[in-house]
Amino acid sequence: MRPAAEIIADFPDDAVEEDGEFVVFGGRGIAEALAEKFGGLGYVIEPVESEGMKGWFFVVAAEKKRIVFQVTDFGDGEYLLLSYSGGWPQNPDPQRARLLLQLNAELARDSRFREVRWVVRDDIHAGTPGHSSPVDEDDLAALMEKAGKPEKPSPSSTGRTADSDPPVGPVRRLLGIFKRR
Repeated sequence: MRPAAEIIADFPDDAVEEDGEFVVFGGRGIAEALAEKFGGLGYVIEPVESEGMKGWFFVVAAEKKRIVFQVTDFGDGEYLLLSYSGGWPQNPDPQRARLLLQLNAELARDSRFREVRWVVRDDIHAGTPGHSSPVDEDDLAALMEKAGKPEKPSPSSTGRTADSDPPVGPVRRLLGIFKRR
């Protein structure tokens, strides 16, 4: 499972600066749009809140889990979306996998989201390209079996089908500064 997405999207710059310092970090608009997508799917959403320079987060209640989504704005329409449901973000979790697949399908239908590439931490640090889906077919089958639901969604339900590998973008270059030393 790929718990993070590099996103290129068309949202207004909503950062607020005073005297060259950020008073409000950007990304609230896209975080609210993402939260609304989950609300439209029938999930209970907690309000979007600031995490300072880390960006904006919101919580989605999915079955018996609370899944946290954090959006970081890197400027120029580039964002990083992280999802957590306990432990390191890429721990397998059927509810989160289902949510990410539903979100991926919703983003594919929204023209504001020009590119969405799903990644794991190692992809970011190694500079490898992201993927068109947050979950591979084999991983999805194992997760659904773990959840007691052996059925697989149809390819069209995942929203994206092409797995072309775009070049490493500025988000990856920026995130390179977070590599372990």
